[in-house]
Amino acid sequence: MSPRAALLALAFASGCYSPDDHDAAYDLAFCDKIFECEEPESIPYLPYATVEECVVFREDARAESGGTSSDETCDFDPSVGKACVEDLTALPCPTYDEGRFPEACAQVCGLSEASEG
Repeated sequence: MSPRAALLALAFASGCYSPDDHDAAYDLAFCDKIFECEEPESIPYLPYATVEECVVFREDARAESGGTSSDETCDFDPSVGKACVEDLTALPCPTYDEGRFPEACAQVCGLSEASEG
């Protein structure tokens, strides 16, 4: 287990799951899913060649955009954040390939407007 994965596992188990923990865990789960599910011939066209490079790419993009679950406008829910990452990790490739992601991921910052409605 990489040091990063070990820290994320500790954050999951310890109960203090912050927005920054979520962003890091989501990036890792998302990047793992890309390399698990994308067709091998598509990989060379990505702006990264490994899961680790993907995570760094996503971290850099988030830093430029001002963040996601750590953004001050996000009403972050740790239990929903954990469910999002767990559900994304378990997401079958056919569902990923269809562009469908776990409902919990759309609710990490509170219920989406569409859900309120």
